[in-house]
Order: sequence, then structure tokens, then C-alpha cells
Amino acid sequence: MVRDLKCDPSTLLGPPDDRVIAKLQARFALDSAFVEQMSICHGAEPEISQFHAESATRNIGLFLTLYDYHSKLEPPFRPHFDHLNLDERVVDGICYIMDEDHGTSRTLFTNLLPFAALETDMCLDRAYVDLLCLDYRNTEQLPPVVLWVAERAQRAYWAWDDLPIDEQFDENHNFCNVPWDSFLVPISDSFANFISDLQ
Repeated sequence: MVRDLKCDPSTLLGPPDDRVIAKLQARFALDSAFVEQMSICHGAEPEISQFHAESATRNIGLFLTLYDYHSKLEPPFRPHFDHLNLDERVVDGICYIMDEDHGTSRTLFTNLLPFAALETDMCLDRAYVDLLCLDYRNTEQLPPVVLWVAERAQRAYWAWDDLPIDEQFDENHNFCNVPWDSFLVPISDSFANFISDLQ
């Protein structure tokens, strides 16, 4: 069931791009609870946003968008403050954060699907804003929610990047020797339970 998180109406972006959802579904088994909740909280800043991590209360800053470069965006164009030629609705999108070549995409490594940032009005591509992710590393269905701690992930990436190439990947080109536990914090066993537990 979709929960009303009392999102700031001025931040709601309207419906996501179905083509982007299909593109993500080709890579990840997105459950209906995720798609429905992301649709009603699309790009928004929720009032009901608190969760607990490492004995501290944290807050969702904003939900990421389900837009990419090919999405037909409602005018007017909204230049991103640091990428003036790009619309902020694309730059704050799941696809941009995962698939472009920048600090955040590299330090996400693989099989993590970010869906929310803990800060607003920040550059999400520089690996300094913590993200909430679905963790598909060990499952294809109903992944748990984890907190990706940006600063720790960046340090882990630098250490991993210093390894010889044969220690970075296995024979199937999967990542090896990534200290996942150093930068991923378990939050909830499922997206639905995570949303249900928000305060």
C-alpha cells in the first residue's frame, strides 16, 4: 500500500517516465510497492522522513527522479546549479547517479539502486551525499534497504582502485575485494517496511 509521506507539494514532479521505469526493470526486479511509492513521491522532499541508522536519527532529503536525458520534461527548463546545461530533474535522477561517469557512480560499485538522497540542493554526483539504496547484491527479489555512506564509500573505492587489476575483478568481471560492510549500513529488510517505518 502506498503511504502518504506528506511531500512538499512544490517539490513534486508529477508522473515519472515509464520508459525509465522499464529501463530499470530490465536490470533490477522492481517490486510494485517501490514503483508506486516512487511515483507519488517523485523527486519530492517528504515531511515524514525520519529513520534510524547507527544509533542516530537521519532524514530523507529528497526522493530521486525517474527521468533521464530522453525524458520529455514539462517546461520550463530547470538548469542545475552546477551543470547549467542539464536539467536538475535529470541530474537528480536514479539513472544519472548510477550510469554517468562520476564519483558517485564509481563508488556505488555494482548492484546498488539509489532511490533517495539525505541532502537537498547538493551535487549528488561527487560522492559526498549519503544515499538510500536497494541492495541487489545477494538477491534479485525484494532487496533490503541500505544506507550508502558517501565518505566511507569514497575511501573504500580509493583503496580498491589501488589493487592490482586481477584483485579487482574475478574471471566473470564481477567486483572483488570491495569492503561493502565498511560503507553500507543495513536499514530495513524491504522497501515496503522501510516506508512503513518512516516517522
